[in-house]
Amino acid sequence: MLWVLDENPRAIAFYRRNGFEPDGAKKIDPDYDNIREIRLVR
Repeated sequence: MLWVLDENPRAIAFYRRNGFEPDGAKKIDPDYDNIREIRLVR
C-alpha cells in the first residue's frame, strides 16, 4: 500500500505497471498546501 499525488500520472502509471491499483481511498494533506493523494494497493 502506498499514497501518491493524484496529479502525478507518471508515478501512477509506474506503480500500475508494478501491480498497484487505486482502491478508491483519497486524502487531503493540510500540512502540504492541501495536496490530494490517492491510495494504491497491490
